[in-house]
Amino acid sequence: PAGLSIMGMLAGDELASARLADADDHILMVTENGQSIRFKSEIVPSQQRGARGVIGIKTEDSDRVVAMDVGKPKNRLLLVISKFGFGKKTKLSDYPLRQTRGGKGVKTLQITAKTGPVADAQIIDDTKEEVYVVSEQAQVIRTSLASINVLGRATQGVTIIKPSEGDSVASISCVSDLQLLEENAAKQSATPKAKKPASTNGRRNGRVNGAQSRLDGIE
Repeated sequence: PAGLSIMGMLAGDELASARLADADDHILMVTENGQSIRFKSEIVPSQQRGARGVIGIKTEDSDRVVAMDVGKPKNRLLLVISKFGFGKKTKLSDYPLRQTRGGKGVKTLQITAKTGPVADAQIIDDTKEEVYVVSEQAQVIRTSLASINVLGRATQGVTIIKPSEGDSVASISCVSDLQLLEENAAKQSATPKAKKPASTNGRRNGRVNGAQSRLDGIE
């Protein structure tokens, strides 16, 4: 099946990201040239599927949105990575909370010839343990989020991955520790379930009924 249209698109535009959001979530948009903006989900109006939507961030002609994520503001970090594998974590609180949409945003990554443009970004919290980095040529590496430094917004980050010549970062996915989840699941399945005590109602009722029958015979 062809599916349903979820958004009206202007000529030359394309869908960058889609997320489920609650009214108390914060939305953070990141552009290819390293700009970002944060605002509350509640200031984005609900519209029909075919609507074009409203502006979130203003971009220069040479720039475009490459990532958008939503999350609760407390104790959150933004992980951002560039095309050439440079990345960092930055406190979400370092990004000013805008009361309106449509601004140009603030710097989220210092773009240089060494880093290349921004490839992807994701909001993370303490439940996320690892990040999978996927390249344009379908290469994947996995690394611990704890090994990535927390740095300020206007920095270029550190090397997370070194793509092969001609390759570059396509996307990231932050997940919980899969090994830990598998170990916990194995422990739960190996734990014997407590046996329920056998019901004695049938035997007890049988003895009572038998005794009552004998008493009836005596009468």
